Amino acid sequence: MAAYVVTENGIFRNFAWRYGMSWRLDISQDNMEVRLDLQEVVNSKNITYQAIIAALAEKNIPVDESVQKRINELIEQVISGDITDTQPVIIKAQLPTPGRDGFFLWEEKFDPEKRSAAVETPEDGQETDYYNRSGVIIAYQGETLGVLQVASLGEAGKNIFGKTVLPEPGEEFPLEAGPNVQVFPDGVTFVALCDGEPVLDGTTLSIDPLLRIKSDVDFATGNIQFSQDIHIKGDIKDLFEVKAGGSITVDGIIEAALVECGGSLTVKRGIAGKEKGTVNVRQNISAKYLSNVTIWVEGNVQVDSEIVNANLNSRGKITLTKGAIHGGQVTAAGPIETHNLGSPAGVRTIIRSGIDPYIERTMNKLSEQRQRYSKRINELMPQAKVLLQVGGGQPNEKLTRMAEEIRSCKQQLKEIEEELQQLEQEMAETCHGIIRVQKIIYPGTIISIGSLMETVDKEMTGPLEVVVARERNIPVLAFRTLVAAK
Repeated sequence: MAAYVVTENGIFRNFAWRYGMSWRLDISQDNMEVRLDLQEVVNSKNITYQAIIAALAEKNIPVDESVQKRINELIEQVISGDITDTQPVIIKAQLPTPGRDGFFLWEEKFDPEKRSAAVETPEDGQETDYYNRSGVIIAYQGETLGVLQVASLGEAGKNIFGKTVLPEPGEEFPLEAGPNVQVFPDGVTFVALCDGEPVLDGTTLSIDPLLRIKSDVDFATGNIQFSQDIHIKGDIKDLFEVKAGGSITVDGIIEAALVECGGSLTVKRGIAGKEKGTVNVRQNISAKYLSNVTIWVEGNVQVDSEIVNANLNSRGKITLTKGAIHGGQVTAAGPIETHNLGSPAGVRTIIRSGIDPYIERTMNKLSEQRQRYSKRINELMPQAKVLLQVGGGQPNEKLTRMAEEIRSCKQQLKEIEEELQQLEQEMAETCHGIIRVQKIIYPGTIISIGSLMETVDKEMTGPLEVVVARERNIPVLAFRTLVAAK
C-alpha cells in the first residue's frame, strides 16, 4: 500500500498538518482502494467526519452514501474505543471481472465425467439393468460431439476516481478437428464423421474408429455394441455381451459370454465358456485354447494348445498347433489338423470334416419344416375322404378349405425339396473333407467325413490322415500313414 502522504511533500500529510490532525489517507498504487491510517490518532478529537470528507474531495475522489456510512461507523468506533484495525478500508473500488477462458462443452452423453457419474449413481427409483448400463462412450456418425465455447471479454470495473478499469479478457481455446471429426460452418460445432470413441487430446478432437476397452468387460463397462473394431485389454466376464461390426481382439480370456464379431476374433489367452458361452464370427478365430463353448465361425480356426468339450463349427479349416481335440463335437467344411484326437479316458469326441455346418443347420431346419408339412397332409387326407363320402362326392365349404390347405402344403414340400437339393449340391461342391493327426487317435473317437462315419476301436499312431477313398467303387473312410516331417 503506497500512501500519497508518506513524504514531506505529500498532499494529505500537509492537509493533516495544516489542520493539526494525526491521521492520513492511503491510496493503493492501482487506485482501487483507500485506507484510513489511524496509527497516530491519540483521541477522538483528532479525527472528524467533515475532515475526512474534505480530504477525499480535495483529491477528487467521489463519495457515495455507502462511503459516508463507512466513515461514520469508523468514527463511532474511534470514539467508543472499539477500533481494532488501525488501517481500515473506507473505499473499495469495483474490480473488473476477468473474462472466462474458452473451453469445449461436451454433449452430455459424451462428457466423461457426467457419463461416469451416471453409471455410478443411477436415478432414485430407476430399475437398473447392470449388464446394459454401459460406461463406454461411443459416438455415431453424424452425432454432435459438443460445442466450442468462445472466450468472454469480462466486465469492466471502476477505480476510486470513478474511471473505467478494463478487464483481462479470457484466452481462446484453440480446438482443432482431428481425424474423423468435422467442424460446422458456425466454427464451433464439432460432429463425428464415423462411429468411434471421442478423444480430446490437448487441443485436438478426433474419433478413434478402434474402440479401446482398457479393462475387463464387466459391470464397469456393461455390454458393448459397436459397429467397427474393438480391442479389449482384459477379459470378457460371465454373462456379458460384446457385439462388433468389425474385428475383436481380447488380451485376456472370454468366459461364459456372448460374443458376435463381424470380422475376425483374436483371443490371446483363450475361451472358457463354462457350457454357457456362445461365439459367432464372420471371419476367422485365433485363440490359445477353446473350452466348453459353442462357436460358429465362417472362416478358419487356429488354436494353440487344446480344444476341450467344445461345439465348434467352421466353414473353413481347423488347425490345432499342439495338444488334443477331446470331448464335444468339431465340424469343419475344410480340413481338420491336430496333434491328438480323443483321450485315453474315452471321452466322447466327434470329429467331422467335409461338412458345412451352416448349410447343415439350414438343411436341418428345412427337414423339420418338411416333416411338419408331411404330418399335416397325413392328418388332412383321411378327414377330406370322410367329408367327401358323407357329402356324396359333392364339395362343401369345409372340404374346399381342406383341399386348399393340402395343395398349399404340397407346394411348400416341393419348394423345400428343391432347396434341399440345391444345398446338397452346394455342400458337395464346396466341402473338402480331410483329417490329419500328427500323433494319436484314441479309441472311442467318432470320425466323419461327409456322409461317412466310423468309430475308432483301437489306438492309432500318426502321422496319418483320414480321407474318403473308394473300394470296389464304394466310398469308404481310409486311414493313411503319412511320412513324418523331419
